[in-house]
Amino acid sequence: MNDKTNEKYLDLEYIEKYFGNNYLLKSFNQPTKIYQIQPLEAYKEEIMDDNDPLNNLDNIFDESILKPYNALLDFPIDIPNKYKIDFNSEDLPYFFKIYLNNLFKSTSLRELINVQNEFQKNMNENKEIYRYIRKVTKNNQNIVLIDNYKNYNLFEDKIFINNDIKMTFIEYIDSCITINLDNEEEKYYHRFCTGYNILNSIGIDSEKNKKSNFKNTFNDGLHAFYASYCELFVTSDLGIIEKSQIMYKLFNIKTKVINPECFIKFMGKKD
Repeated sequence: MNDKTNEKYLDLEYIEKYFGNNYLLKSFNQPTKIYQIQPLEAYKEEIMDDNDPLNNLDNIFDESILKPYNALLDFPIDIPNKYKIDFNSEDLPYFFKIYLNNLFKSTSLRELINVQNEFQKNMNENKEIYRYIRKVTKNNQNIVLIDNYKNYNLFEDKIFINNDIKMTFIEYIDSCITINLDNEEEKYYHRFCTGYNILNSIGIDSEKNKKSNFKNTFNDGLHAFYASYCELFVTSDLGIIEKSQIMYKLFNIKTKVINPECFIKFMGKKD
């Protein structure tokens, strides 16, 4: 969708030529499945989904889903004055001051959730927001001990910190997931994508902060997640290669990560 040229349509034709209408899709509380849809049609559906605004709860869920919870969502909440802060006086970027002030002014759970949704939407549109969060995270040693991470075993050593408790990587991932997940595939999806985003936010791939982009990172994590159901993951992005290989090792995934040149040679042999 970021490609403003017509080359993306050549990509879609290439995909269809070799892989037909096979389309991997993960829906909430549903297993990842292969559907039959042309790449161009799938692309059009993604465009429609991307333009669907997520400004508030009413845009995310229809009324039939929200109705049973309206009383709870509209139940008044009151944050004690001792916890209220005038963030305008704090040394914070303007977008964080607005977000935090609105968060603490929320008078109901619905308002609280909508403020969070609005912040996520702004983070997608304003690259500086995510870059600021990433910078703070990388520099905050109370969150994660990651200096010289290549000298540690990321999967066994307790180099992450949460509430002064040292954790392994997978323990830290689980501590960051706030929803109860009984469904194993749903748990895998959230663990994988959360872990991938953690790797990016702590700068494990050495990507310069000025080039980091939340939307791209989130999409890269989804690419790596879907590729975990495939034999090959094709990418030329060194950061994606490093992070996806870490996640595949963590979950014992056999997907092989290769660059486009190797893939072209591989497909040439199949022809």
